[in-house]
Amino acid sequence: AALQKSEEKFRGIAQRSFDLIVTSYLDGGLNYISPAMERILGYSPDEMKGTEWEDYILPASLPVWERGRRRVLRGEQVEGLQVRVRRKDGEDAVLELNESPIFEKRTVVGFQAVGRDISERILYERLREQALDMTERNIAQFAVLADHVRHPLQVIMGVADLLDNEEAAEKLREQVRRIDKQIDHLDQEWVESRAIREFLKRYEL
Repeated sequence: AALQKSEEKFRGIAQRSFDLIVTSYLDGGLNYISPAMERILGYSPDEMKGTEWEDYILPASLPVWERGRRRVLRGEQVEGLQVRVRRKDGEDAVLELNESPIFEKRTVVGFQAVGRDISERILYERLREQALDMTERNIAQFAVLADHVRHPLQVIMGVADLLDNEEAAEKLREQVRRIDKQIDHLDQEWVESRAIREFLKRYEL
């Protein structure tokens, strides 16, 4: 009676959980799949019952999965295991799982996995890295461009001062001033890029 009551309590919690909860036994595959799995991967609990985790894990993640599985079958807790799986619609998802062994008479007969879909977090982190990388490259390009352009402009201004034709000299100076103004804009972009980079790093966005 106590065991039945405990199981009913567990299932009640699992049924309402936002995270997926799965129990898997060595001799029977997936035994219990919480409703959250259908929201995350698109498979109903009935579809998944009796299947194996390996049926859903992508080949690239199988080595990571196997290492975690060996640990949990030795009786260890495994936390933060990240595996890439295939959704029912064919799209990929990244699951972060915490696994615990299931014991019967001091022998591991299966394991329980609790996890969540972190696909959006992984995508966000990748986009953040790309943004930081692009910002770094922009900063370098702005600095190099400004240095490379300003030196020739100084030479042109020196040549203009040596010309006998003042009208032609002034036209050169005017063009130099226009180019120099554009470089000032680049300098401003450089300053803003540095500010964005520091903001992203400071707040880990």
